[in-house]
Amino acid sequence: MEENNTFVVDSSFLLAYLLPDEAANIVQQFFDKLKSENIQLIAPSLLIFEIFNGLQTAVMRKRVNITLAKELGKRFLLMSIELVEIDSMKTLQLADKHKLTFYDASYLYLSKFQHAELLTLDKKLKRNYSS
Repeated sequence: MEENNTFVVDSSFLLAYLLPDEAANIVQQFFDKLKSENIQLIAPSLLIFEIFNGLQTAVMRKRVNITLAKELGKRFLLMSIELVEIDSMKTLQLADKHKLTFYDASYLYLSKFQHAELLTLDKKLKRNYSS
């Protein structure tokens, strides 16, 4: 059986990688592996908004300054992440079924639809992905 090298990545996982005050070993290990293996990252198109909102929130909370936030934003935009459209109605059903936000359900929908592992640090989302 061929191994699926496609992963759905959410904003919690990416922000843990981008922000300097985040320290998640599992995230760093994955991105180290990404450099040496043929891995494809995909995400719903809302990922851009979530990443830049996370960076702006980090600025407002004085975790980073605006200059660093812009550098991190540029680094994110250079990452090879394919943005994929989702089925909004099926995602809404999934959100209702699992009591998730539509945003979180979009990652769950994409992982189920693509039969791809979901990379997230969100405990509720991870729990629903596993079920």
